[in-house]
Amino acid sequence: MKIRAGLYVLSALLLVWMATGCTTSSSAVTFYGLEAVAGGPSGSITLFQHDPAIGIGRVTLPAYLDRPQIVIRPQPNQLRVDEYHRWAGALEDEVQRVLIENLMTLTGVQRIARLPWPGDFQPDVTLRMDIYRFEAGSGNTVRLLAAVTLVRRDDRQPPETWTVHLEEAAAGGTYADLTAAQSRLLAALSRDIAERLSRP
Repeated sequence: MKIRAGLYVLSALLLVWMATGCTTSSSAVTFYGLEAVAGGPSGSITLFQHDPAIGIGRVTLPAYLDRPQIVIRPQPNQLRVDEYHRWAGALEDEVQRVLIENLMTLTGVQRIARLPWPGDFQPDVTLRMDIYRFEAGSGNTVRLLAAVTLVRRDDRQPPETWTVHLEEAAAGGTYADLTAAQSRLLAALSRDIAERLSRP
């Protein structure tokens, strides 16, 4: 009887230890989000003759980035996926959200939406982006390599596609530093897009 009671106690202690261990592991996960341009617009607001409707279309990601975990490239041909440092939402959604907030700030345009378009929203210009690289590499340098396309509703203007290759040094080596540098890259891209949108 004493042996059986001892086994019961040992089993109970093991269950408590396992539960505590699981709680500790899950609470150790840190989540990160991208940030839009802070405060007011940096520089002058882009002016339009009319208030265009801007649609943010699909943002495609390579398979290695399309995951909850943050990916680091410590050296060429090597990737590190960190289970305990994750995006607060899908990275595609984060990029779309930040582009919308940045363009609202930089252009003053309020009619900006992403797919699926809400209600009777019909964009005058649609933005699409294919991201090929968007992670930190050696030396805490974050890189953004992407192809961006603007499709205007006016059939007289063909789609405009260009390649973006931007780099930003992170202030430090923490994940907060790296994701802040990624936000600055999206801010630079947003300024480029805002300037192109203002062209007749």
